[in-house]
Amino acid sequence: MSMLKNFQMIPSALGAAALNVSRSIMSTLPENPSACPPIIFMHGFAGFNEIDVFGIKLLEYWNGIPELLNQMGYQAFTPQVTPFNSPQVRAEQWKMQIEAIRKKLNVDKVMLVAHSQGAIDARLLVCPNTEYVSTSLGPLNGKGYGEHVSKVVTVGGPHFGNVTVDMVDKDPKAEKILNDIFGLADLIARGITGKKQDATAAIAALGQKFMLEEFNPYCVDDPNVEYFCMAGNPKTEKLVSPILKDSFQELYEIPQADGGGANDGFVTVPSALFGNSYRGAPADYAIPDGAEANSNWTVLGTVMADHVVEVGLPLDFPPNKYYDHLACFGGLAQLLDPFYMAEMQLKDNGQWVREAMQDVQHSKPAPKARAKAKAEA
Repeated sequence: MSMLKNFQMIPSALGAAALNVSRSIMSTLPENPSACPPIIFMHGFAGFNEIDVFGIKLLEYWNGIPELLNQMGYQAFTPQVTPFNSPQVRAEQWKMQIEAIRKKLNVDKVMLVAHSQGAIDARLLVCPNTEYVSTSLGPLNGKGYGEHVSKVVTVGGPHFGNVTVDMVDKDPKAEKILNDIFGLADLIARGITGKKQDATAAIAALGQKFMLEEFNPYCVDDPNVEYFCMAGNPKTEKLVSPILKDSFQELYEIPQADGGGANDGFVTVPSALFGNSYRGAPADYAIPDGAEANSNWTVLGTVMADHVVEVGLPLDFPPNKYYDHLACFGGLAQLLDPFYMAEMQLKDNGQWVREAMQDVQHSKPAPKARAKAKAEA
């Protein structure tokens, strides 16, 4: 039986059975997956490894993914940085954490899988521009860590920022939506650190204006690093977690030219895919005005999951039974594995199938929304 013909041997419900993956079933794995560079998972804002109360695990950010990859023979690590802070501060913290792992394992390179704000941190960590520049949020500089990173994968990364962050002072509805989201995030962060977090200040770095006008022009890619991206697009409110429903609807109602459109409840699809198109994209798919698509990035695809379910966080009610996060990230590890030569295509339910990817790799950038509208006028 080919594991990748239909990567469904891992049940969606996490438990002992989900992690007890038989080596015989995984007969298509490389002989020595541990030779693959370690995989470092980078959490987003309010991120954590796990939340325990009196020794009882209540919540795990990556929800069984590292354990699964370890079962498969890969080396997976989940460092933790401050839940809320600027990319400038967090990137430096990531560098220290990853450097400790790299030296402990005595390896030269690692691979990064980054979710949400972790995607922005990863870009700054790898960025070869190490000269400081002044921004509206303070000094910014790349950490030049690309020499020790072979691949970067972003999941739900806000590469174009979130337009509702910029609307807070003008739109009471946007203010309420963000207060709801970051109020919960702040509560989680306080549970982790025992201290009140300044979520409002931290999230300013994820605003669309800052990302498009200041961060993106400065934070260039390292030409020696491979970049990949994937997006969440639940398509229907029924698959959106309660905490993200208002944000999901708000972003859908905002014109694409202004930074709205299809989204995962926090990040639009064009933003997560860095402006590149994808298989199955609607005819009117476009990027916001002022954005520049980055064709250096390989689009892996979209999954029918919201911003938290993308990584398996069980905050959805009722549960999303369509998307399988374990299958998604198990297949992703094999896709990234330089010793595992298989062409794979991501489906929107998280499953992977063998299929040539030449038509989705380095997908053509999506047109800009306003330019398209003018052409049709």
